[in-house]
Order: sequence, then C-alpha cells, then structure tokens
Amino acid sequence: MRKKAGILFLFKCIKIPLSILLLSLTARYFGVGLGREVWLLAFSTMMAIDTAFWGPVNESFRAKFIFIKETEGENIAIAYTQSLLFYIFLFSALAMLYIIVSPQFTATIIAPNYSAEAFKLLTTMLIYAAPILLFNQAVLIGNSILNAYEVFYVPEISGFINIILNIVLLLFLFPFYGVYALLISYFISVVINLIFIIFYIKKTKIPLFNIKWNINFSGFKMYFIFALPLFFPYFLGQISCIVEKSLATTTGMGTVATIDYANRLPTMLYAVVISIIATILLPVLAESFARKNSLKYISDFQNIYQIGFILLGFVVIFIIGTSKPVMNILYQSKNISIAELNQIVLLSKFYSVSLLGIFLYTIFGMSMMASEKNKQYAFLGIITQLIVIALNFSLVGYLNVFIFPVSVTIAHILGAFFMYKKFPFNNNAIHKITLKYLLLIFFATTTIFFVNEIFKIKNDYFNIFFNTIIQVLTMILLMYFMKIEELQLAVNKVKTIFKK
Repeated sequence: MRKKAGILFLFKCIKIPLSILLLSLTARYFGVGLGREVWLLAFSTMMAIDTAFWGPVNESFRAKFIFIKETEGENIAIAYTQSLLFYIFLFSALAMLYIIVSPQFTATIIAPNYSAEAFKLLTTMLIYAAPILLFNQAVLIGNSILNAYEVFYVPEISGFINIILNIVLLLFLFPFYGVYALLISYFISVVINLIFIIFYIKKTKIPLFNIKWNINFSGFKMYFIFALPLFFPYFLGQISCIVEKSLATTTGMGTVATIDYANRLPTMLYAVVISIIATILLPVLAESFARKNSLKYISDFQNIYQIGFILLGFVVIFIIGTSKPVMNILYQSKNISIAELNQIVLLSKFYSVSLLGIFLYTIFGMSMMASEKNKQYAFLGIITQLIVIALNFSLVGYLNVFIFPVSVTIAHILGAFFMYKKFPFNNNAIHKITLKYLLLIFFATTTIFFVNEIFKIKNDYFNIFFNTIIQVLTMILLMYFMKIEELQLAVNKVKTIFKK
C-alpha cells in the first residue's frame, strides 16, 4: 500500500512544476481582468453542473462495478456500464443544449451585478464552454473504468501530457484568440486525453467496445440509485461553489480571479496528497470492513492518516512560509497591481489553513463510506455545505473575500468531528494522533514565522530555498522529539537503499 502511494505521489509531483508554469503564464497574460474572470465563471459553472449530477456516480462507480463483476460476471458489469455511459451523455447533451439556447439565465445567477458589456461576454463564453459538460464526464468515467481494473497511472500520464499541451497551445494561441485561447487549449487537450483513455481501455482488453452497446435504462438506474445518497451533499457542494462565485462578483471586478490565483497553489498541492489517499485507502478499508477485520482496518487507516498529515503539513507550512516570494514569482506582472498581489498572498495563507479541515473531513468521510454509512455521510455532507453557504451569505459583508476560506475551514472541521464520532471500530488512538500531528504542524509553522521575521530576505528565489531548508530541518527535529514513526520509516528506507 505504501509503495503504491509512493508511485502515485511521484507521478503527481512531476506535474507540479509544469502546472505552476501554466498558472504563471495565465497570470502574465490575463491578470485579474474581465476576460480571466469570465473564463473562470464559465468553466467553474460547467464543472459545478457536471459534478452536481454525476460526481456521486463517479465516486461510487468503482465499488459497484467491482461488486457486479465479481457476483454477476464481467459481461453484465460492462453492459450496465454501457447503459450508464449512454444516459449520462444523453442528459449531459440536453443540459448543454439548454445552456447554448438560453445562456442568459445561467449568467444572471452567477454574475447578477455585471454590466451590460461584461454580461454579454459572459453569455458568449458560456455558449462556447457548454460542451465541457460532455468532455469532462467522458474523461472522468473513462478513468473510473480503468481504475476498476486497477489501472491507476493513466490519468497521471495523460495529465502530464495535457499540461505540456496547454502550455504550448496558450503560447501559440493567445496572440490570435486572447482569452478564448484558454477554451481552445482545453478542448484540444481533453480530446487527446480521451484518445489516450480509449487506447488504454483497448490495451487492457476491457471489453467495453467489444459487445453490442446496451442502452437499456436499467444499468443507468442501478448505478444512479446506488449513488443517490451522495447526490444531496454533492449538489449542495456545487451550489456552494456557485454561491461563492456569485458573491465574489458582488465585491468587485477581478475578485473571482484573485480568489482563484490565491487558492490554486494550495489546491494543487493538496490534490496530490488527497488523490493518493482516495485511490489507496477507500478500497483497502472497504475490504477490511467486509471481512470484519477490525485490526487491519484500524492499522490501514492510521498508516494513511499519518502519512497524509505529514504530507499535508509540508504543504501548509510551505505556503505560509513562502507565499510572498512564491506569489511574486508566479503572478507579478503589469496586469496585477501590488495591492491585488498582496491580497493574493494573504488569501493563499488562509486557504492553506483550510486544507487541514478539508483533509479531516475527507478522510473520515472515506471511513464512513468504506463502513457502509453512506446515508449518514451524505447527511453530514449536507450539513457541512449548508454551514458554508450560511456563513458566506451572512458574513461576506464583514470579512469580504476572506470569508470564503474561513467558512470552508469552520464547516469542514465541524463535519469532520461528527464523522470521526462514526468511526466503525473503537480506536482511542485517533484523537491522540490528530492532536499530535496538528501540534507538529503548529510548532513548525510558528518556527517558520519567527525565522521569516528575523531574516528579511529580499531575493525571492533564495527566500524560497532558505525557507524550504529551514522547514525540512524543523520538521525532522520536531518529528524526532515528538517520536513521529514516519521519520524512522524514512530513515530505515534510506539505510536499505544505501546497503543495496
């Protein structure tokens, strides 16, 4: 399990520098202007619609597919999957056509205070972006099918190729198409991604295209009903995203882009951590729970929980300690003012702290799903999103844009606490581990803060290098004094490598 996690982590780490380069180029070309904001609103709206309706199906697909494959046979599982694909694309196509025919309704919801000129640009972008509903879902369900056959690395390889393509296409297309270069590069890269997925489906000899296509509604209905308990929290989660974007547009032009730039690096680094956990932990816990093996369940959970905390700790401390020089390097340009850049720096620190709440919420949510507590998980998910929405609406006038990371942090910590109470086996060690690792992150962050106050380094690159060295040394020392077992595991691994 640790080996798989390590390989996935390596793949994802390779993509980070390229993703950062793409982000920096985007900031240099578009800044926080209207074009960038309109693209973000259109793209995030398509993703929110897609996730609201099909996110639960994507999340639960693998578990249901494997169960059907083992109990009823591969051909039956494939036939049900074909039915699922057919109706997902049918309903997505209908939603796409509605947006193309009537984009004004959607535009009014996500940007109620836009001027006539900005509103017109937004409706145009929504029309062009509508096919994302089809393409994104094709990629997600394709990856889910590959994951069901234990092919985990294809999304990482294709994602790596996509980032390179996006960089090249943005450089080439921007002089001719402006902000629409973002849309064109997305469609080109996602088509190549789909070709890659289909190639691996055939290479793995998954008989998706080898049998007569099944359009019977029963397959779709079965997957949909299985995922139904997750729909409400997913739906509310995407409503929360749209509410955030809508409220952000009321605080001033460029706010949506500012939030996106501030949140992008924390989210990017966090995605590396949580995707590894999601890929490895859920099936392992589900198997242990089904076999009533409580000792293995607890052991596997604690191992990944601790690894996740260590990795996340490095992310949070790094962003808090180096946000100023990092954001300077990424975003400093004629299209972003000093005031806007300073706001991005401060917001990025808030968003990095919010990752702790999201991590706890996610990992205890996985435990609930693995122990067949989907309905309770869904209910707590609904409550969490309602808290986020309520806090955003009630406090945006007081905290301005800073309410968005604050509401996420508060709501997810509360949700995580109640999910922890639903842990399927008695394990008093979890709350001790949580406190211990949170203290580790707190002490390391405090150390980095005081070091930065003492040493005022003007060169951004040297500042990042210096902070990183101090962070690693601080974490190693604290892990040693706090007897964090991952340090000993790392030391033993290094000794083994040198012995070979």
